[in-house]
Amino acid sequence: MRKLHELIAVEPDLKGTAEKILQESIVTFTKKDAHFMGHKKTYEKMFEEGLSLPPEDKPVVETVPSKLKYTFGIVGKAVDALVSKEVTNTQAKANVVIEGQEFFQNIPAVVHINLENQFKKMRDMIDKVPTLDPSEDWKYDNGIKQYVANDKVTFRTEKVLKNHVKYDATKEHPAQVETYSQDIPVGKWLTKKFSGMLTPAEKSDMLERVDNVIRAFKEARERANDIPVQEMKIAGKLFDYILSEKK
Repeated sequence: MRKLHELIAVEPDLKGTAEKILQESIVTFTKKDAHFMGHKKTYEKMFEEGLSLPPEDKPVVETVPSKLKYTFGIVGKAVDALVSKEVTNTQAKANVVIEGQEFFQNIPAVVHINLENQFKKMRDMIDKVPTLDPSEDWKYDNGIKQYVANDKVTFRTEKVLKNHVKYDATKEHPAQVETYSQDIPVGKWLTKKFSGMLTPAEKSDMLERVDNVIRAFKEARERANDIPVQEMKIAGKLFDYILSEKK
């Protein structure tokens, strides 16, 4: 008896083949209707001395009922696989275990795969979380629940004009003086930075934990799917009804 995880592995192929055959049948019915037509032609000359011609024979390639029966046979395998999977899924359950700790019990397999996909999206979001600038010295303040960096001092300056005597005055020439500007500190800024970001280590730890959650759901799903398939055969009866002749 095959296991549920084995059925899940082959079901996409059965579904793909069924869709391919359905499309091929539609093309045959709409564009190759000559397949369902045939004829026989015989030639009778009207005069004894006339030309004799061989008969023409074009057999019917296939009938609509035979084409439908073939198509339904292929589609039926996909339908039975789908129903068998869904019915068995209602019985497939497993506990969720993360780092040795049992978090939840008897979670259905379909829930495991949906949660796995959801937490993969969550991981993508966490991966985009901004982290603290490593060039700053951050300390966590429990009072405000934020990170605080050491105070930074920056000076405010103003330009002051000053004179520089290049040459002193003499009896013959006046003094040569050059005027220039100089930035003089007139005050200072004390800056304290705050941040609600995470440290790179905190982000890394969070990603590791969400990976543990994703892996736990994946492993639980594998355990849940390790049960015998409840085989369901419904397609044949339904297709027999569709193909049956009206009384």
